[in-house]
Amino acid sequence: MAPITVQGDVAIAGWAQNGAGGRAFLRQDDMGWFVEVCAGKGLLMPEMLTGLGLAEADAATLLAAVIKAETALGPDTIALFDSFDGELFIGREGHAHGAATN
Repeated sequence: MAPITVQGDVAIAGWAQNGAGGRAFLRQDDMGWFVEVCAGKGLLMPEMLTGLGLAEADAATLLAAVIKAETALGPDTIALFDSFDGELFIGREGHAHGAATN
């Protein structure tokens, strides 16, 4: 996972695994960090972040930092992060032991 851009108790992290990639929106609570949602380019939309509870100014600040960090990785990596299709809402409960078993 890289880059990881942290702002207070939230963060956006880029990730890649086995040719797939995307972005994760993380939140910290009293139990630690957890992934709230995975998405692609949609996670760079201010309305997505305000929908997740960030103030407009905080969303703008976080997005500017994410874009700056990702730009340093180059267009191929950004395209990989953008390639995640849709949005997958996970949340704290999605991190429970056995929650992802099939």
